[in-house]
Amino acid sequence: MIYLNFVEAVVTCNETTIKVEMAKTYTIRRNEDKLHLNDFTDPSCNLKSHSNETHLVAIMGLGECGTRVEEDNDNIYFRNEITSADPDQIISRHHDVEIAFSCSFPKRANLTLGFRHKNPYAFNEKGFGSFNFQFEFFQSQRFSEQVDASSYPVEVYLKQMIFMQIEATTSIPNTELFVESCRATPYDNPNSRISYTIIENGCVKDRTVQIYPGSKSQFRFGMEAFEFIGAYEEVNVLLSRKGFGSDQSADKSSVAAS
Repeated sequence: MIYLNFVEAVVTCNETTIKVEMAKTYTIRRNEDKLHLNDFTDPSCNLKSHSNETHLVAIMGLGECGTRVEEDNDNIYFRNEITSADPDQIISRHHDVEIAFSCSFPKRANLTLGFRHKNPYAFNEKGFGSFNFQFEFFQSQRFSEQVDASSYPVEVYLKQMIFMQIEATTSIPNTELFVESCRATPYDNPNSRISYTIIENGCVKDRTVQIYPGSKSQFRFGMEAFEFIGAYEEVNVLLSRKGFGSDQSADKSSVAAS
């Protein structure tokens, strides 16, 4: 097996695809007719579809062309290989080419939605993919009508039910949104020393919280409005999101109780 670690490949990851580009070296040109991805039964996975005279180019969806999904405590990995090995054989006695590549998506990040309507919020890190999320207030538990962003911070009465939804607008295969924790602060500051725990380690801590059904890419919940004791005009809700095979985030909404 020939591992082309010396080949400088450019791997571009986004929310739906992986793109690999590398110059056609002597070794690649010599094996070009035999090179393929893990699964190339789909015509779109044929390396000749995007390659040109000077560069070998592969473009595939995150769940396509034999891409494997793996994870550890911090990241989700989408892995594939460009190889010249015979896919119908278990062993080889030839000097096969194998170019392994992967995309990493970090599991945790912070999202903020509050005094200014930041929506959607994208978490990006160089060399990684990106997740996009929306965190919104809704008029009722039907979650059919969003609260107009121009009305933020939302004014509500004490003990009035408020309805919130966080939704992944990015489509990542084999993932499910899971809220790890949720807390409230009186300031537009996630590090505020004053905070109230609503959800912790996936368990509801506030007795008024109601969880509502949604898709795998959504988390919907409602709770009774409250205020912090003291001269505080607003409550900021920060949501810490974790994925199922993916993971992520934190979101903030502001509520003015009256």
